[in-house]
Formats: sequence, C-alpha cells, structure tokens
Amino acid sequence: MSAQTPLAAGDWVEIEAVVLRPEERSPAVPADTKATPLVMRVNGFLQADATVGSEAIVLTRAGRILRGTLRGPAPAYSHTFGEPVAELIRIGPLLRAILASPDESPDPVHHASGGRHGN
Repeated sequence: MSAQTPLAAGDWVEIEAVVLRPEERSPAVPADTKATPLVMRVNGFLQADATVGSEAIVLTRAGRILRGTLRGPAPAYSHTFGEPVAELIRIGPLLRAILASPDESPDPVHHASGGRHGN
C-alpha cells in the first residue's frame, strides 16, 4: 500500500504521538532517555479517511478517542502473536452491546435453571 493510498474510516490502524518532548522529561531519567521524546503508539479504528503519515483520529478498544500520526493499517504485534483477526477485533464491542441490551432471548447457559439468577 502506498503512503498516498487513503485508508478508510473504520479500518484497524496504528497511530503515533509524542507524549513528552525531551525538555519535558523528568530530570530523574538517565541522560540518554531524557534526550529522546516519549512516544506512544496506539491501535484503533480510524474515525475518518486518512493517508499514512497524516494526522488521524482513532477510537481505541477501550473507547478512548486519540489523535496522532497514522503509521499504517492492520498493525501486527512484534511479539509473534501474528496479525490481528478481524472477527476477534470486533467481538468485544459486539458482546458489550449484547450484554447491555434487554434480555430478549433466553440465555442458553442460565435458561435451563429458570433464569439468569437461578430463580
């Protein structure tokens, strides 16, 4: 994917932003650490179309809205768990929505006992 190809709103992406510039770092950190900015990298769902290298806003899995420079699509983790699985990325919010909705259908786990509370 070229840096000029726009990514679509809703894509799973990674952004990067400087949290602390070198001059803002604590005097208690080692000199080589203090000489570099503290940078965060965050994965989230892109909130508007954007190109790699441009400013972007994401919605994280924790529900936070963050702004930073778009690093790229479908970020993989370097600790060998592989690329994200689209179905698993979306299941958390879906499950929360199901749990928050009124109980319109029997709960297969608790239905046999007469309800959610074993009544």
